[in-house]
Amino acid sequence: MLREQLDGSDSFWLAEARISLANVLIAERRFAEANQLLKLAAAAQAHQPALSNEYREPLRTAQNLLAHTRL
Repeated sequence: MLREQLDGSDSFWLAEARISLANVLIAERRFAEANQLLKLAAAAQAHQPALSNEYREPLRTAQNLLAHTRL
């Protein structure tokens, strides 16, 4: 059961991996793919109300980077 919670689509760990991959994709100018991963990460974080701002910051940073890089 714990493993299912950790590996589920709402997993904090999976969201972190998606954010990291999105940052790589942004650097490669693969914006559509990065955007999709950031949307999935945001959805996962939305289901984690106890997640502190410290853990939410990488998503906000990546979203801002994507928004400003696409201009």
